[in-house]
Amino acid sequence: MHPLPPKQLATAAFTASGLFALTTVGLSQTPPPRWLEYVGVGFHLSLLPLTTQLPAPPWARAMGYAWLAVDSIVGGALLNGTPRPAAMPYRLGGHVLAGVWLAGASQALPTPARWLGRTLALCLGGHTLVAPLTKGKPPVLLYAAGPLLVGWLAVVGSLLRRRAAKAT
Repeated sequence: MHPLPPKQLATAAFTASGLFALTTVGLSQTPPPRWLEYVGVGFHLSLLPLTTQLPAPPWARAMGYAWLAVDSIVGGALLNGTPRPAAMPYRLGGHVLAGVWLAGASQALPTPARWLGRTLALCLGGHTLVAPLTKGKPPVLLYAAGPLLVGWLAVVGSLLRRRAAKAT
């Protein structure tokens, strides 16, 4: 493996943060627009360098890869006509995997970023586990996960950018 320099990893983090922020705009529309899935697939693919290179235990990194694969597959299925109600349980299952990766990838970060990542992991993965108990009620944990994810990626990008500046 040829690791990316911190500056390029920072760019990947900021790109992912921006793409996910854009998806939150699309998710506010009912039904969500078709273009949203293209952005979502791009978001997940932009996380590959971070999943590969952020310090995380191997089991957490495996969960990150699995999440990116599951969510990309669901995005492709939705683009090709799978009804949203049929696809969403699979996406939610992938969010459990995302929570494991986010918690693992946050372990080596400075304290504020670590706690932001852990909170995000609990909200994203936890929503899947409580969703069956809260049918018909607003998905509060999922709503919280959106801005937390944008923020976590921006913080990770800033940390990587600082690391790149120190290296030069």
